[in-house]
Amino acid sequence: MPVMIRIRGARENNLRGIDLDLRLGELTVLVGPSGSGKSSLAFDTLHAEGQRRYLEALVGRDRAAGSLRRPNVDAVEGLPPTIGLDQRGAGPSARSTVATAADLAPLLRVWFARAGTLHCPECMRAIEPRGHDEIVAELLELGGRLELDGPVIRRGTADPEAFLEEVVGSGFSRVRLDGEVRRIEEIKAHQLGDRVRIVVDRIRLSNDKRARLQDAVRTTARVGRGVVIARVGEQERTYVDRPYCADCDRTLSALEPELLSWFGAGACRLCQGRGVDAEGATCSDCDGERLSEDARAVRYQGIGFVDLLRRRVAALSAFSGAAERTHVTTPILDELDRRLAILGEVGLSHLALDQAAGQLSAGERQRLRLARHAGGALAGVVYVVDEPAASLDDAEVQRVIRLLRRLVEAGNTVVVVEHHPAVIRAADRVIEFGPGAGQRGGEVIFDGSVDALLAADTSTALWTSGRSRLPESKGRSADGLVKVDGHGLPLGCVLVATGPNGSGKSRLLELAVAVAKEDTRISRVVHADQRSVPRSPRSNAATYSGLWDVMRPLLAATREARIRGFTASSFSVNAKGGRCESCKGSGLRRVQLKLLPDVFLRCPVCDGRRFAADVLDVRWKGLSADELLQGCASDLLPILAGHPHLENHLRALVDVGLGYLPLGQPGHTLSGGEAQRLKLARELARAVKRGAEGTLLVLDDPSVGLHPVDTEVLVRLLDRLADSGATVWMASHHRGLVDWADVELPLTRR
Repeated sequence: MPVMIRIRGARENNLRGIDLDLRLGELTVLVGPSGSGKSSLAFDTLHAEGQRRYLEALVGRDRAAGSLRRPNVDAVEGLPPTIGLDQRGAGPSARSTVATAADLAPLLRVWFARAGTLHCPECMRAIEPRGHDEIVAELLELGGRLELDGPVIRRGTADPEAFLEEVVGSGFSRVRLDGEVRRIEEIKAHQLGDRVRIVVDRIRLSNDKRARLQDAVRTTARVGRGVVIARVGEQERTYVDRPYCADCDRTLSALEPELLSWFGAGACRLCQGRGVDAEGATCSDCDGERLSEDARAVRYQGIGFVDLLRRRVAALSAFSGAAERTHVTTPILDELDRRLAILGEVGLSHLALDQAAGQLSAGERQRLRLARHAGGALAGVVYVVDEPAASLDDAEVQRVIRLLRRLVEAGNTVVVVEHHPAVIRAADRVIEFGPGAGQRGGEVIFDGSVDALLAADTSTALWTSGRSRLPESKGRSADGLVKVDGHGLPLGCVLVATGPNGSGKSRLLELAVAVAKEDTRISRVVHADQRSVPRSPRSNAATYSGLWDVMRPLLAATREARIRGFTASSFSVNAKGGRCESCKGSGLRRVQLKLLPDVFLRCPVCDGRRFAADVLDVRWKGLSADELLQGCASDLLPILAGHPHLENHLRALVDVGLGYLPLGQPGHTLSGGEAQRLKLARELARAVKRGAEGTLLVLDDPSVGLHPVDTEVLVRLLDRLADSGATVWMASHHRGLVDWADVELPLTRR
C-alpha cells in the first residue's frame, strides 16, 4: 500500500510544474498569499483528479472522459479517494437545511417514526395501529365478557334493506344501535344511520379462548376495514390495524421515516417541500413547514416534528439527552448525541436545525460538512479542506483543530488550505506557496515542519512567528454616536464588533445599515457582506465591478471590430450576438451527477473562452476579450494604466487584496471573503471622485480568506479612508484587526 501521494508537473492555473510527495496519514497545511497556488494544488489538482477517477470508476472511462477534464498535471500516483470541503461551488438546494446538511435529518426521522405517534390532522386523536396478536394479548389480560364490534360506514345512498341482507348473508345476526345490541330481524331499515356497528362475536375471555379470540379479532378487523371496537363491561376500546381515524373516516399515511422527509413522501403536495409557492410566497397549504398534513400531525411527547426542527443545535442536544431510551431508540439517540456534540465542537451550536443552508455563511456551510464527515466512519480518505477556521474565534478554532486531528487519527489524510496561525501550528507539515500571487506565485517556497517554518524568512513565517504585525491603533476620537440596538456606534473612526458565533455581530451590522441610512450625518452607506455578489456562472469580477462595461465599448471601437460590424453588445456574455450560445457566455456547462454534487465543465464548443471565434479575433491593447477576462488586476494594471475608469477599478481590486483574481472568474466559485471584498472594491472605485467624507463602510469579517500580507494591504486602505473622513464598522475575530481598530465592541452570545 502506498505511503505517499506523488504529484509530478502540476501546472493547473498559475502552478509552475510543481513536484510534491504528500505523506498519507498526516495533517498537511498549505499556506501562502491569496492567489499563490494553494487551492490550485489542493482543489484544482488533487481533489479534481480524485473526482475524475471516482467518476471514471462509477460510469466507465468513455462516459467519464466527456464529464470531467483531467487536471493539468503530468502524474498523480498513490491517490486514495478524496472528499473536498471548500467554501465555493454551487450553493445548497432550496430545500436543504442545517438538519439535512449535517445528516441529522435521517436520525431525527427514524427517532420520531419509532417513538412518535400519528395523530389525525382533523381531530388530533392519537392513532396507534396495532397488530392482531398485540390486540389479542391485551384483551386477554382484561378478562371478563367481551363483545367485538366492526364499525361500517354506509357510503352514499345504499339501500338499507339491501345492506341488511348483505350483513345477514355474511353470517352476522346482530348490530349495535344507540349502544344497544339488536338482532337484525328486529330492526327496521329506516332505523339505520350512516354508521353501523356489526357485532361480530361475544366471548367470555380466558386463555383457552385464544384461538377463537384471534379469529374473532381478524374477522372484526375485516368487517370494520381495520377498526376493532372491544367492549368489556362498560369499558370500550377502539383499535386500528392500519393508519386510520375511525371518527373522521380518514386514512392516514404510515408512520415511517419517509413520511417526515420533505424530499420525498412527506413533502407538502402544493409546494413540493420548498415551503414557498411558485411566486416565492409562503405556501398556503403547509404555512411554510414543507411537510404534508399527515406528517405535521405526528407527535412525540406533545412535540411536532417541525417544532423539533425549529430548535437550535444546543437545545436539541439537551432534549435528546433527556429523552426516554428504549432498546429501539437508544442506538438512534446515542448516534444523534454524538453528531450534535461534533457540531458543538466546530462552533455551530447556535444554528437552528430548520435554518436554510443557503442562509449560512460559506464558512458555516463548510464546517457543517466537516462535522458531517467527522461524524461518519470513513478511513483511508484524503480530505481537502478550505479554511476551516474562517470566521471563528480562538476557542472555536481549537475545536476545529481537534476535529481535523480526529479525522487523521481515524486513518485519513487531511490537506488544509489555511491562514490561521493556530491551524498552521497544529500541522504535521507546512507547505508554503508564493512568493506572491497570480503570475508571481505558483512555486513552493517552503516545505517542512512547523518549527522549521517559524525559523524561516518567508512571509507566512514572519507573520506566524509574530515578527510581522498589523499597524497599531491610531486612537481616533468619535465625531458622534449612532444608537443601534442599545449600542452607541462611533462616527469618524474604526469600530470592530467581536464575540463568538451567535452573539449577534452580523445582525448588529444589518440593523446599523438600516439606521445609518436615515442619519443625516451619513451621506453614503457601503454594506459588503459575504453574500454580496450574484453566484451565477455568467457573473464575474469584470461584470460585477463594472470593468466589463468599460472594456466592451473599447473592444468595439477597434478597427477590426468596426470592419466586422461588431458593437459593444457583441462582447456581452448576457446577450446573443457574440457570445458562445452553447454555454450562453459562461464558458461552462453544468453536469448533474444526481447522487454527487453538480460539476461545471469547460464548454467543449468555445473551450471555456465564452465568445464566438470571430469575436475572439478582435484585440485591444493586444488582448482579446477572453484574454482580458483571464487576466488579473495585478497583471493588467500596468498594461491598462492611463484609462481613468479602468485604472480606478483595477487599483481598487488590488487595494482590497484581489489583485490575483482573474477578472472572468465565475461568481459561483468565489469564496465568501472574495465576494465581500469584490463589492468593497466596486464601491471604492465609485468613491474615488466623490471622496470619503461622510461615507460609512460596513464590513462583515473582511479578513476571511486573506493571508496576513493581504490583510495588511486591506488595513492600510481602510486606514486611509478613515483618515479621509470615512467611518468603518466591521465584525471580526481577527485579533490583529481588533488591536488596530479605534474601538472594540465585545458582544456575548444571546
